[in-house]
Amino acid sequence: GQINAYEGCAVQSDKITGVLDFYTDGILVWNRNHVQMPNGFGLFGDNYSSASALIVPKPGSSTLYYIFTASGSFSFPSPPDTVSYSIVDMSLNGGLGDVTTKNQFLVGPSAEKLTAVYHCNGSDVWLVAHGLNSNNFYSYLVTAAGVSAPVISSTGAVHIYGKGYMKASPNGKNIGLAANSNGGGIVELFDFSNTTGIVSNPISLPPDNCNYGVSFSPDNNKFYVTGFESCLSEELYQYDVSSGVAATI
Repeated sequence: GQINAYEGCAVQSDKITGVLDFYTDGILVWNRNHVQMPNGFGLFGDNYSSASALIVPKPGSSTLYYIFTASGSFSFPSPPDTVSYSIVDMSLNGGLGDVTTKNQFLVGPSAEKLTAVYHCNGSDVWLVAHGLNSNNFYSYLVTAAGVSAPVISSTGAVHIYGKGYMKASPNGKNIGLAANSNGGGIVELFDFSNTTGIVSNPISLPPDNCNYGVSFSPDNNKFYVTGFESCLSEELYQYDVSSGVAATI
């Protein structure tokens, strides 16, 4: 592989065979032969963005893919703290793919957080981002027609520092995130409606540390958080979130 990124990157493979299709660090895009796509450069991700890139297949298409990008606070030449999208068409370049649309702006200022959740119809996809210097979540419905205007949910803590991951549970009913903020941090758990795109019911979890990585267990009952290595905090925390009640988590 050709990726040399400090933080976020993404890969797309065939859902049946697992064969590699393409991959990206949010700036450059390489095909399955590890060759840069002809137009696969200059995307608005960043090597120092937690979620520099997230790939979502376009509903109703077998060849089109969205690459959603989140730039970091010090991004150059891309605009800092913004979420954008580009499109890969795998029917081009002899089936090796090409980037046909680049850097369509969605929202800013934004944190370095992106996650994707299937709509309750099992076909469309919610792309969820988080604002910077705000407590706004932005849920964009991705359909065969394109990317919708966002559903905005104002809930939870205000994020004044963008670093840290956000992840949806496998069943699409919860979103968890970590926000790293120069020696401190935030860990939060939310309810998510994959029908409406609304984020609600914030639960703040300890510790207030240099929190960074997050994930859920396959059965949705456990939530995991890691520290950020530059804070010398490399612990792994496991939470039992099966009750959904703050007092018992």
